[in-house]
Amino acid sequence: MQSVLREVRQAGRSLGRNPGFTAAAVACLGLGIGAMTAIFSVVNGVLLQPLAYGKPEGLVRLYTEFPTFPGGGLKKFWTSGPEFFELRRDLKQWQTLDAWRLSGVNLAGTGEPVRATAGFVSGTLLKTLGVKPQMGRLLTQEDDVPGAPRVAVISSELWMRAFGGDAGVLTREVRLDGQKTNVVGVMPAGFQFPPGETEPPELWTPLQLDPARPGGRGGHNFYILG
Repeated sequence: MQSVLREVRQAGRSLGRNPGFTAAAVACLGLGIGAMTAIFSVVNGVLLQPLAYGKPEGLVRLYTEFPTFPGGGLKKFWTSGPEFFELRRDLKQWQTLDAWRLSGVNLAGTGEPVRATAGFVSGTLLKTLGVKPQMGRLLTQEDDVPGAPRVAVISSELWMRAFGGDAGVLTREVRLDGQKTNVVGVMPAGFQFPPGETEPPELWTPLQLDPARPGGRGGHNFYILG
């Protein structure tokens, strides 16, 4: 024990004589701890802890793969619109199959405009997760029909940040990237989908992907969940 104390005192004197080195060492140590904390938070939330959904053991993510792509192939790649609709058509034994993509949006009509990450999701995705909203309702298949009035479900955190926890939020008309949108639901505090994102979505709005115009096969823009 005495030897440990002597080592600590000696280290303290050395650091005191070299303030520049001390500052650099502390900065590096702080950056390292911060990076490891961030990595652990993602691993703990996605791999170690069970997903906070109704029946997480029944959820499956699907990907596109290109094994012959130069450089060793592409694995766990995004899916194109045509592939999504073909999977929906062919996987008839699956209860649901949903697509989503993420994008930053501007939310206006709440005082100062707010920047947020949005999940553009197909109509049954939130229901598939088995989590009930804190207020209002989830998105539906009717909301996901191309041309249907634009609606959104927001996170509890965005509800507090942008609306101050106003219970009248469900009667509010806002604008997402300039498009009129009605808020129809608020998710429970802590809800995240997809999990593990460094900037998790704070709102979810219908994808409204048109089967007649799904885009080209080269446009791999969507994640798939069944």
